Amino acid sequence: MKKSNKKISTNSKKKRTYNKYSYALKRKIVNDILKGILSKEEAMLRYGIRSRQSINYWLSKFGLLNYRTEKNYGMKQSPEEKIKELEARIEELENAKIVLNLAIDIADEEFGTQIRKKCLPQSLAASKKHKTGKNLK
Repeated sequence: MKKSNKKISTNSKKKRTYNKYSYALKRKIVNDILKGILSKEEAMLRYGIRSRQSINYWLSKFGLLNYRTEKNYGMKQSPEEKIKELEARIEELENAKIVLNLAIDIADEEFGTQIRKKCLPQSLAASKKHKTGKNLK
């Protein structure tokens, strides 16, 4: 038998992986480059962007947009920062709820009123009794 002269390639091509960058990150990078805060190379290193071509494309795409100099086009908060902010907001709202409940209790005691409403099933039952009582009269 004859040997085949075909070469079998052992070097298979590696699949390229593409990173998706958020719109906010792209705008921040373009804004920093246009303002002179970062160079393209510095932006690549700081944000882990592999290709200068990506930055060039973003510059051509977002570079002509109207940038307000006073507005910060920064990235959104990290999840940890957002969680801390929300936890602080929850604590603030719980404290406000306690204060409002105390104010209602004090008003009930001083003025002899019942500011708190009855539960829905109780109020429905009372309204049905009230309606049937009026119809019978």
